[in-house]
Amino acid sequence: MLNNKRRYSVMILLLFIVSILAFFPFNTRAQIPPPLTEFTYGMDYYPDSIDPIDTYGNDVIDQVVETLFYYDLSDPELKIIPKLAEWWDAENEILGEWSNENTTYTISLKSGIVFHDDTLFNAEVVVWNFDRIYAFLEENPYSVTYSFYYWPDQTRIIESVIPIEDDVVQFDLSQPFAALDALLCFSGSTMLSSNSYPEDGELVGTGPFIYDGFFDHEFAYDEYKFHANANYRTGPPSIDLLTFKIIPSSRFPDYRPDRTEVTQALLNGDVDYIKSPDFTMFSELEYDPEIILVDAGTTASSFYFGMNNQLIPDYMREAISYALDYDRIIQEVTLGESVRSMSPVPLGIRYANWELNVPGIGSYEDNIINARNALIDSELYENLPPPDFDEENNMAWQALAESEETATGVYSFSHHWGADDYRMAYLYILQDSLSQIGVMINDDEIDWFTFYERLTTPELRNELNLYYLGWGFDYNDPSNMLNSLYTFDGEINGGQVYDDDIDQALANAMMNVNPIDRQRIYNRIQQRLIEEIYASCWLYVPRNFDAYNVKFMGFQPNPMEKVDLYHVTLSDNLPPTIIHDTIPDEIKISYTRSPQIIGSIKVYDLSKILSVTFYPSDDPDPGFSLSTTYFEGEYGGTTVYFSETTVMTTESLERGSHMLSLLIVDDKWNVQVKSFTVNVYRQADLKLRGEFDYLEKETVKISVVALAFDREENFLLIPSEDIDFTVHLQIVDYNGVIKVPDQIMQYDSNGFFHWDSSDTIHTLKDMFPKGIYIVQGWVEFTDASYYEGGNDVIQFHIDPPTSDTPIFQTYLVISGFIGVSLLSLVCIFLYLRERRHRC
Repeated sequence: MLNNKRRYSVMILLLFIVSILAFFPFNTRAQIPPPLTEFTYGMDYYPDSIDPIDTYGNDVIDQVVETLFYYDLSDPELKIIPKLAEWWDAENEILGEWSNENTTYTISLKSGIVFHDDTLFNAEVVVWNFDRIYAFLEENPYSVTYSFYYWPDQTRIIESVIPIEDDVVQFDLSQPFAALDALLCFSGSTMLSSNSYPEDGELVGTGPFIYDGFFDHEFAYDEYKFHANANYRTGPPSIDLLTFKIIPSSRFPDYRPDRTEVTQALLNGDVDYIKSPDFTMFSELEYDPEIILVDAGTTASSFYFGMNNQLIPDYMREAISYALDYDRIIQEVTLGESVRSMSPVPLGIRYANWELNVPGIGSYEDNIINARNALIDSELYENLPPPDFDEENNMAWQALAESEETATGVYSFSHHWGADDYRMAYLYILQDSLSQIGVMINDDEIDWFTFYERLTTPELRNELNLYYLGWGFDYNDPSNMLNSLYTFDGEINGGQVYDDDIDQALANAMMNVNPIDRQRIYNRIQQRLIEEIYASCWLYVPRNFDAYNVKFMGFQPNPMEKVDLYHVTLSDNLPPTIIHDTIPDEIKISYTRSPQIIGSIKVYDLSKILSVTFYPSDDPDPGFSLSTTYFEGEYGGTTVYFSETTVMTTESLERGSHMLSLLIVDDKWNVQVKSFTVNVYRQADLKLRGEFDYLEKETVKISVVALAFDREENFLLIPSEDIDFTVHLQIVDYNGVIKVPDQIMQYDSNGFFHWDSSDTIHTLKDMFPKGIYIVQGWVEFTDASYYEGGNDVIQFHIDPPTSDTPIFQTYLVISGFIGVSLLSLVCIFLYLRERRHRC
């Protein structure tokens, strides 16, 4: 009977324990994720806005929001492909269906796409976005994007957007607009969640990165920050944490022409990528082993001299077009980093034609003769010198330009002052070039607002003769430029190009949605502008350069200069460059008797490396030694000579500051000197341990204890007059957000430093939701010349109970209680029954 009683008691005890455990939540400790990949994009200007409809488009918003259509950035012709939309006819790669005399366009949408706030993307969202676009533009008619969505008579291009099905949407246009597919690629046409309020800094899209916000650092560079969208439909990006760092020019803070500082930031390693680096610093970029400089062809930006077609007659426009020294402009103004423009439509923009008879191609002498003949053939001048290019005739033509009475034409060159100092170079080149045809050019320097007013106000355009302007395409269709510059209603037709043939052809190109017909129409437009009416002087298209850190790869440079960071990954192949140097200018090392490697210098050159020695070579520093290896290798089919030199300390190295210079000499007796300082410190180690509790949603208890040691001899450090120091800590979450700022730990006489949260329970509880947290501790010495502070990190995980008991847990509690009760009754019944039998 005793054994039975014990058996029943044990069973009851076990069930009781199970029922008690059911009241406590299960806690699985999260695994530590792998290191995060961080990427920093360097910019030298602030975006106009993060609202897609209130900016010309920028790389900041392009990482977060997406358009219905987009460009194939791997295709040099930037073919338009679906993004959030789906192929209407995938087999024939048809984007959408035109109907109703090309005033209705129907497209399909991808299904199952969600925004960053987990709301669903569908046809109703597309309708909401275009309602938002037009509501914004009607309230802001002076917005930079207004003209993209309205005809010149202020009527809407898109009258309405109608949801046909959840994944089908229809665009109803006020009249045919063949560039609609390109407009749907424009960043203003991006799809936002209805919970997105970009005017308040909240940008919610469907893209590969989630916007964390703008961070205004008072004493540092401002930043836009993002993190990876782990639920992106084609998989998360390789970049985990993305930062756009703003490094504006200190010389011209209100303008964008000075790329020096952002380029230097890349060289310094402060950023990982920049667009359009300063071409005066190309040699530094090319010789830096950590930088890759990419020549990606040309951009889709075009620069030209506008000529007032109403004030400058056609024969003079032809003469000017031939007389300009285009090569001099490219070499002096762009330092050779551009190519001659062969059309108003740059390569990369669809329907560009660069095979026409552009003035100024050929020898400079022949072009001057052609220019002079254009004036002579007009028969409007008397006693002009012969057109031949020789010293006597050249002097005679130049003499004509010295006075208004004798000049073949007197025109002003209007340019706005400010950051663009190089516009003065254009003035001098114009004066020198056009003096070859007897034309006098006067300087008309004005402010930007006056210049822009003359361009855009028809009544003021006669105040312009010659002027300089650039155009960057907002979307991939020639109408984006040509309709603005060369139509009767063009808002920037400062050249007053009022030509019936061009106007009608541009209108036809907008009505005809057939790509073959549109190519034919735009060929004719470009031919008339270039070969017949000489509407403008098309100068150059910039070459397209990107520069980035060698540890990344996957960039897709393109004429539109769009940046797609989704495809960027860590590089798996770092090619050798000219010089690779792992030794910084200043080094801090531990005061130790054991040899330490300071770093290495690796030299890659086409010349053989003869030696790498200390300087002066006859008196090397006794605290250091060199180990040098020389060998040859192949890179890109070229024999490259390598020298790898490792710098080490010796056992006799003492505490203090050491200046070291190395001499690298090649077989052509070229000398490179590398100088650096080695500061030798005693170093401290910090050891942290802690206890962490999160109880019943009301109590957070965090206790941390630290000990500081001398790293070399491992004895306990205590604050004293000789060694005065403090121990700090802070607590951050796994994204680096500070939860508990810098705290000074309290010292006791036993050598321990303490910090706990016992007095701040209720303030801390709301700061620590579920997740991983990191305690960072570090030692700060008053006399930094003797000890170098150590640091330590520990982490803890919080999984707080929720307000509602989980269903499974509730079920387990109830089941356990019922089970214990029933079993207890059974055991009591059996016990009593057995006792009755005994009796």
